[in-house]
Amino acid sequence: MCLALYAEAIADEISNVGACYTGVKKAFLSAGIIDNYDDMPRGEAKESIKYFDEHPEQFKKVTVSKEELKNLPAGKIIVFTKDGEAGHICVTNGNGQGMSSSTDNLGWLDAKGEGADYVVYELTDGWKYDRDIRKLVFDDTK
Repeated sequence: MCLALYAEAIADEISNVGACYTGVKKAFLSAGIIDNYDDMPRGEAKESIKYFDEHPEQFKKVTVSKEELKNLPAGKIIVFTKDGEAGHICVTNGNGQGMSSSTDNLGWLDAKGEGADYVVYELTDGWKYDRDIRKLVFDDTK
């Protein structure tokens, strides 16, 4: 839920369709998931998949059917892909929407049609909210 609140604030602040990866990276920075904007690779939304897969201690891949996407709880990360395209990334808000640089209704797959795909991630149990600094912190001793 905490990540979703940061993502919502960034989506409201940017409110610009087409900058989804920037929005999610800014939400991660605000939430404390990354320390520096450049901690995640430059490029397009699809580039984030490699980053998440290279940090399994922090991000866990979750198997979810297409029909379940709009029912995901707040704070899940969805990366949409299609060959030759930048893709799309968002954080779920628990109300059937995704937030990045704006708020959308998770219709990317339907809009892109055949060949479009997705991967869902969640933060691992190593993440905890630190009330003093108002950010998520990762306990790498687990």
